[in-house]
Amino acid sequence: MEKAHEQFIQSATEHGRFILEGVPSKANAAFDSLIQASRVLRSGADSGEAVFFSLLEHADASVRTWAACYLLPIREADARRVLSEIAAGADLVAFNATITLREWDAGRLLIL
Repeated sequence: MEKAHEQFIQSATEHGRFILEGVPSKANAAFDSLIQASRVLRSGADSGEAVFFSLLEHADASVRTWAACYLLPIREADARRVLSEIAAGADLVAFNATITLREWDAGRLLIL
């Protein structure tokens, strides 16, 4: 489980960096790795809640965004708070947080 935790952080960080740098092929690869790690974390007894919750305070906004996304179904108030804070920014990570909230509210967000 620790390996998946580290992989999630690394992949979320890389995803955000490659989104900001405009390198879609690397962002997509980081996304695929992030999804693999999240599946392992979500297979745990608490569905990854403890790990994702701990990451809401991570220094990297992309890590916080992804952790909050996975917490929406189980800790919605905490997830919304973090996503709203990030959405107040002006970069593509902020845009991702905005879209995540919009799609969640519309019932269209598929959590992989």
